[in-house]
Amino acid sequence: MSMRCAFSLVVLAVFLPNPMRALAQMPEERTFGCGTIRVSSSGKSMTYTDLGRGFRFEFPLHWVGRQGSLYNPSIDPRTESSQYPSHITVNARLVATDTRFYVSQGARVTGTETANGLEWTALILPNGWSGYYAYRDGVAIEFVVSTYGESRVPSAATLAGLKQMLSSFSLLDGGYRVDRQFSALQPGQKLGSLTIERILPGTGGSFGGNLGRVEFSGQLTLTGMVMLEGTMGGGRSGFYISSLESGSLALMPLLKCPVDEAPSPFAVRVSFRNQDFAEEQFGRHNWYEARGTVVVDNVIETYYNGFTRPSISARLLNVVEKKPIE
Repeated sequence: MSMRCAFSLVVLAVFLPNPMRALAQMPEERTFGCGTIRVSSSGKSMTYTDLGRGFRFEFPLHWVGRQGSLYNPSIDPRTESSQYPSHITVNARLVATDTRFYVSQGARVTGTETANGLEWTALILPNGWSGYYAYRDGVAIEFVVSTYGESRVPSAATLAGLKQMLSSFSLLDGGYRVDRQFSALQPGQKLGSLTIERILPGTGGSFGGNLGRVEFSGQLTLTGMVMLEGTMGGGRSGFYISSLESGSLALMPLLKCPVDEAPSPFAVRVSFRNQDFAEEQFGRHNWYEARGTVVVDNVIETYYNGFTRPSISARLLNVVEKKPIE
């Protein structure tokens, strides 16, 4: 190989983009429940959209975003631990009144800031973490910066990203918000393959409260994974069925979710209310897992403030098939 050819290869290696490096720098888009994390129209930031709770904001392009959590992978070792970079947690609740749920966390108010027409309450939590809280039109939201390591001070880059989130935050119009969908339900209405029998009002509040409960008439035949989980104390959490097959998911009485028309099978879990009968059918275990088909009725769904998917329970009527997984 000539010297000129060798020099040319070195130049190419320096100036051509490294495929692995380029791949690592590509922003990661995600879909979650009723939301998306995508590159914004400008191509200079990421847009976090939550249709189920009705809000949107932008954050830096190179950050990593997941449902309810964002972090900056470019860590400043002077202010943050390389093992535990700062995370910004997204806490959102659908509530009728301003509950200021940060009070129950023992947070201290340090001031207020207005960004994009919305007033934010600046907070310091007892463990030294910081955050911002705002409420408008039934949406209570909190951004919490979780810092680790020796210093409790977030890096300048993290704080700049947080400011971008606040300044770009906006509420969304439309009927996809869970509370608005819920309030539009009527007894006698068909949802999935079941009929709404009764709608009970919610208990409100921010933690432990709910938007309301829906009781259904009719039976469902579901195929999926029947499981019994153990707890750390040696107890049992109860039998339930999850990881439903697509045909079973289509029967479930779920509110519409435009981002995820076919919800993840892991996101839908049906607990059996008659655990004594379930134990007769599946046996007494500390842990159980089987591929099975069951028949249930008296389905009840409870919609909680912070979630787009309901908590679902039903009465187990019959076990059509069970194939335990060893």
